[in-house]
Amino acid sequence: MSGSPKWRKTYRVTAPAMAGIVAALGLAACSSAGASGGGSGTGIPKGPIYVAEFISLTGADAALGFELKIFNQVFKIFNENGGVDGHPIQATVFDDKSDPATGLSEAESVAGNPKYSAVTWTSSGDPTQTITLEVMKGKLPNIEFEMPSYLLGAQYPYYWTTAPVTSMQAERMASYIHAEGLKPVGVLSDGTPFGIAFAQEEVSDLNKLGVPNQVYTYSPTSADVAATLKKMQDAGVKVVSPVGELDLNGVISGFQSLGWYPKIVGSEVLAGYYSSALPQQVLDNTVMACQFYATQQDASAYKVSPLEAKLLNVTAAISGRNPADSDTIADYDALLILKAAILKADSTNREAIDKAMTSLPSVPSVVPGFSYHFTSSNHVGWLAKNEGICGLNKFANSYDIPIALPGWGSS
Repeated sequence: MSGSPKWRKTYRVTAPAMAGIVAALGLAACSSAGASGGGSGTGIPKGPIYVAEFISLTGADAALGFELKIFNQVFKIFNENGGVDGHPIQATVFDDKSDPATGLSEAESVAGNPKYSAVTWTSSGDPTQTITLEVMKGKLPNIEFEMPSYLLGAQYPYYWTTAPVTSMQAERMASYIHAEGLKPVGVLSDGTPFGIAFAQEEVSDLNKLGVPNQVYTYSPTSADVAATLKKMQDAGVKVVSPVGELDLNGVISGFQSLGWYPKIVGSEVLAGYYSSALPQQVLDNTVMACQFYATQQDASAYKVSPLEAKLLNVTAAISGRNPADSDTIADYDALLILKAAILKADSTNREAIDKAMTSLPSVPSVVPGFSYHFTSSNHVGWLAKNEGICGLNKFANSYDIPIALPGWGSS
């Protein structure tokens, strides 16, 4: 995840699980079950609607390829529910091999192939920015759940995100930090290109919001993250915001060895920490900007729809834990938005779809009460009411429902 960061929950992967992912590369990334390929739209050609996804299945960022299992299930469920007016969405998955040159070559082939109507994922590692820029040259609408604010720049005119971008999340976190008097903030970077770039973006956002902060970086090859954490402790840091995920075990061990448990805030880094149960002291002190307020266990309390519950169950089965939010929901919502744009355009032409995105009515999420709205000047569909500040409590060896903390629901 280097270069320009991709802010997305990832999962620790065992060797057997990784072997299964590599084997899955040969499988189609969707199922046409339940989708006839017909439909009443006169401008939509018969057969599947093709999209492209770029995932690092091999190379340095191969662990991030675990997301392929999630994508497969999302497309399968979406198509079982009728696809786009009966047309299945079929994803071609490209392994960028964690290499920008490979990603560029693949993106060039997709950008120049008119069969592709959109892109629904642009890698998670080194090739991210290279791929995304090439996709923009092909005027392909790129609709996905991602958070970096840089994607809203002029270089990315066809990029549409269903996520709260980093600047929006920073506003939530700053509101909480100011309200609780938790200053200064120590941004903990893992020293990887992703961690460094992510830290720079977070520092910029926090500075604009008047939150004093400093970056502390540990070496990617360091055997003792505790030494860096000790510097933060000695400097009086009240909040630690980890960015990058290279050595979360070392970070957790460092807190334990020091007996130091500051507030831990920021992204979903620790919420997505599935390799082992978080120590209670760490869990009790972790807060995050959160989105999907439900878990599989206690879904009934949040009036979860059957489809939402099904998607949550997918994430739970893949990760081994009940999620506080769900990648499957975010990815399914992106397909719902693409569907709405295709139907409005009555076409699978990429430029027609992109134009339709600028005038879509609000598109409901799988999550009851959530929706997205885009305009020609607003490529962030996320609405302020969808965002909050949540704490994580341990419950039955899994993540319980997020608990609202100060700052919840403010605009």
